[in-house]
Amino acid sequence: MSAETLALSSIAAIGDRPWLSNAMFGFTKWGNPFAEERFSSPYPMYERMRGDGPVVYSRVFRQWFVFGYDEIHEVLRSPDTATSPVADLMLSTRQYRKLTPSAQTNFARWLLATDPPDHTRLRSAVSRAFTPKQIALYEHLVRNTVDELLAGLPESGDVDIVEAFTNKLPIQVIAELLGLPRDRRDWLLQTSREIGAILEPMSTFDPELLSTRFAELDDFFLDLIEQRRRLPGSDLISAIVVAGDGPILDDDEIVAMITFLLFAGHETVTGVLGNSLVALEANPDQRELLRERPELIDNAIEELLRFDAPVQMSGRQATAELHIGGVTIPKGANVALMIGAANRDTRRWTDANELRLDRPDPKAISFGFGAHHCLGAALARMELRLAIPAMLAVLGDYTIDADRTTWKRSFGLRGPLALNITAGATTHHGSVAP
Repeated sequence: MSAETLALSSIAAIGDRPWLSNAMFGFTKWGNPFAEERFSSPYPMYERMRGDGPVVYSRVFRQWFVFGYDEIHEVLRSPDTATSPVADLMLSTRQYRKLTPSAQTNFARWLLATDPPDHTRLRSAVSRAFTPKQIALYEHLVRNTVDELLAGLPESGDVDIVEAFTNKLPIQVIAELLGLPRDRRDWLLQTSREIGAILEPMSTFDPELLSTRFAELDDFFLDLIEQRRRLPGSDLISAIVVAGDGPILDDDEIVAMITFLLFAGHETVTGVLGNSLVALEANPDQRELLRERPELIDNAIEELLRFDAPVQMSGRQATAELHIGGVTIPKGANVALMIGAANRDTRRWTDANELRLDRPDPKAISFGFGAHHCLGAALARMELRLAIPAMLAVLGDYTIDADRTTWKRSFGLRGPLALNITAGATTHHGSVAP
């Protein structure tokens, strides 16, 4: 077992014991990464972490951390980094080795766990479904889904908006694009959220449960694949199965692709919708600005993505020496790209910790950059463009019950798991919340 594998396994075990993580990390410069405030508000910790510079090595975590905006761009542009070794490292740790071989194989074939040429081949099999021209065809679907879900909010105006809306919108959209049956979508959402634990190597999960869920998805999707071969439709699964002049994927690759698209298609949008509601409630002047100037919506989306990104961290391994930020990262080193911190880099924006929906140059890196740029970024932006103004119109000057808000315990992903709000009335444009 490598030192990196041992370190990752040990950290996950420590994080499962609050008293131990407090004893180990509570008095360090960075603080306890497993403390509740790390997940509810990670940005003060990021400020402490980058106190030694934009690129820092941690002996405890046995990896490099990159916090700077420009430095992360350099890493993402570099041909001398890879993601598959990071996935291999995760799969070598104690709890991942307890997963069934089929669960491990499924994860290893996700787009975020592969590198060219496999990544290029897999991505090209579905990329035509996510072109701007194709995304525009989905607008009617998204708009109708937004309207339907908002119309179903309780008349009392008190609601967990995650349960009622931000969870449901993206899963319904991606499930419709994939052609998944409507009567299984609640199950698909729950199952997809459970298997998301596989992206958390510094947290513990139940390998038996995850293996069971992966097996259930395998059976379900293999049956759908066979159905689409016999009778293809206009959905994305049919397009992958039929292939046409695109690359031909085997059944295991198709199952892994569907699994990944289902998870990625809802997790990031759910996160940024929740994060945006929190940010706009904390900054009511910006909420009002968007109502007064609806033409700002596209810029506002980029600023909301910058201010509180749904993806906070991404991993790479150096395949050659990297000279970044005045330091040399050696070949074979693991690198944590702290995207959430980079989006608040005060060297790029002096007021980076302020939300400004009319900021002239948000340019967040929340959807990545380069070969691993988020495949569904255009779809996500379209969902946000339609959902955010509609939510503001219906919810009015809403308030959030902070005591009842819970956050994902995730190092890579960010968003509320529960967000209890009370809708308020607004007369600014004649709209009144329920």
